[in-house]
Amino acid sequence: MSNQRARSLGYLLVGLADLADKYAALADLHAGQPGRTTERRDAMRKVAARFPAALREFDQTSREELARRAREIDQTLSSLLAELERSEGLARLESSELAWLRAAAELHAYLRELLKIKRWLSGRAITPDALVAFASWHADSGDPRWPLEHWSADRLARIAAPPRGRVTDLAYEEIAARHGLDPLALRRALYPALDHEAD
Repeated sequence: MSNQRARSLGYLLVGLADLADKYAALADLHAGQPGRTTERRDAMRKVAARFPAALREFDQTSREELARRAREIDQTLSSLLAELERSEGLARLESSELAWLRAAAELHAYLRELLKIKRWLSGRAITPDALVAFASWHADSGDPRWPLEHWSADRLARIAAPPRGRVTDLAYEEIAARHGLDPLALRRALYPALDHEAD
């Protein structure tokens, strides 16, 4: 089915992008200060957490070969993206008429992330210590589509105490803004029979 093929291709692109990130991280390790410094240990832990087994590749592969792999991945991604961006299907998807569709494609995932974060917050005050703990949680459990920088202290505070007690309002607000829509217009596009004054 087309949705299964789309998902498989999407995962492949994400995997290739992750590989590009991995080789960039390994290049940074090579470029960093050698020796058993705190900074190097922390950098290696970060790489190992995101890319299990990457440090073995780092130890057993020459710097030149790592650079060659990085170039090959970059060339492959560039070629794939260039072809996708020239496609008629993507041009149609990026049209103003399908702004609702682009928004809908993100809405459920974003709302799911908001609900996860609200459960994690669960009465926590947004303190500096809580932000450090949240960064650790996000590294393990957060959706990479919305990086840590997206979740500011103000945004977390709004999730902890959302408008009208409902994080759905935050989801419509954010996703609509990302696609140049009004939140109410997005709701109307998705739910034409809904009483928006009551919702």
